[in-house]
Amino acid sequence: NGTDISDELSEVNDTYTNDAETVEVIRASENSTETIFVNGISITTNISVGILHYTIALPEEFKGQTSGLVGNFNDNTTDDLISVNGTLYDPQNETEIYEFGESWKVPN
Repeated sequence: NGTDISDELSEVNDTYTNDAETVEVIRASENSTETIFVNGISITTNISVGILHYTIALPEEFKGQTSGLVGNFNDNTTDDLISVNGTLYDPQNETEIYEFGESWKVPN
């Protein structure tokens, strides 16, 4: 909704909960936050050396129901890198990993 909550998360362990109580954001450390949704999905965001790192945790009920940059969550890591057009990329090949990410890039 475009709400800036940065003032509410100025200190480590500060917590923000939206009015509908469907999302909670916790300042886990100086460089990280954890966002927890009512459906059990959580996203941890960490910044290190100017690079953002995301970790997404999903409840088991989402198995096989995801796609895109988070993979397909079917316990087979060799088929997670599927582009928007269905191309399967090799998770052991750095060039292909980059191309996979670029395939999901939103055009300007």
